[in-house]
Amino acid sequence: MSVIEKVRRLSIKLIKQILFKIESRPIFSEELEIKNYGFEVENSDNHKQVNLYGFPVKLRNQSSDFLVFQQVFIKGEYRKVIEIINENKISINTVMDLGANIGLTTLFLFQYFPKANFICVEPDEENYKLLRFNLLPLKNTQVYKNAVWSEYKEIHLNRNFRDQKDWSISVSENNQESYSKVQTVTINDLVKGNNIDIIDLLKIDIEGSEKELFKDVVSASFLDFTRVLAIEIHDEFDVRYKIISELLNRKFILINETETLIAINTALI
Repeated sequence: MSVIEKVRRLSIKLIKQILFKIESRPIFSEELEIKNYGFEVENSDNHKQVNLYGFPVKLRNQSSDFLVFQQVFIKGEYRKVIEIINENKISINTVMDLGANIGLTTLFLFQYFPKANFICVEPDEENYKLLRFNLLPLKNTQVYKNAVWSEYKEIHLNRNFRDQKDWSISVSENNQESYSKVQTVTINDLVKGNNIDIIDLLKIDIEGSEKELFKDVVSASFLDFTRVLAIEIHDEFDVRYKIISELLNRKFILINETETLIAINTALI
């Protein structure tokens, strides 16, 4: 074998090793970061199980679950919400998690409001299954496999939004890129079905469907009985101005320090 051929084969081998490291790094680094923060991680065939303050929490391999865990428990996406609630001495008895994914935000909030009733909504079947498992230890929790919308109807799920991972599943009335169908539910349906007078904390992260919730004054009427709102606005749908205007018109105080906009209803505190 010539020297040139040896160099060529060595170069190919090194390139493959580099590519393998690049492909492997996201999962490895995410798991390592979780371990570095003191969380115990156990391996399984298609998922990893994290010991989260005594709760067994499943995170799927090759998914966005580790990214969600980092966002909620390491980067503290909703920590400011807790600070504001505590500073204003707001009593939290009902928490509604719209776009609950696999339940990590609910688990985070449960640490601070263990006596609250939690209502969680997630449209995707696989996310929903994991959501139910992860929330098994929690009492006073209702879980719905629905998409949140402005009216009751059948709607389509797709994976064409943002990075197309499990935390970016969106819904629309367009069936061209649909992989599944799901029934919608309105916030008023959830309120009525659970005999709620006030939503003390409403978290909304529904990958653009917030445009439906704020499309008109009637659709946004849930704000009148919401104390604290934590919403991620997806600017691809050009609804930020409309949402902020609606909140200000209803006398909400707005705080925006992370991806999540926090709004406090001055009429209810």
